[in-house]
Amino acid sequence: QAYWKKILGMVQKDDPSVKPVMHFFHGAIDSIFDMLDVDNSDVIEFDEYDRYINSFNAKMEFDREAVFSAMDTDGNGRLSREEIHQMMEEYFLMVDENAVGNNFYGPLK
Repeated sequence: QAYWKKILGMVQKDDPSVKPVMHFFHGAIDSIFDMLDVDNSDVIEFDEYDRYINSFNAKMEFDREAVFSAMDTDGNGRLSREEIHQMMEEYFLMVDENAVGNNFYGPLK
């Protein structure tokens, strides 16, 4: 945990040494987005998100519609690339347990 707090501090301070890592991280998020966007519409519909979560073939029982709605920050019923970036950054880089992105794969336990 101390390692991630150090990385997070570097990211928050816009430390130049973290830029290559963040470039890789954002590329990985784009890959996740492209995997989710089955119909290549450049937005994620609920059924695409639901299919992605189901692909893990695990018992991930949670209110996916509520999580999807919370992640849909502009309220248009779809997730944009920017919203996915925001959620993934929250999921991987935030220490705030209440950050919406922390629910991307279901509630933290």
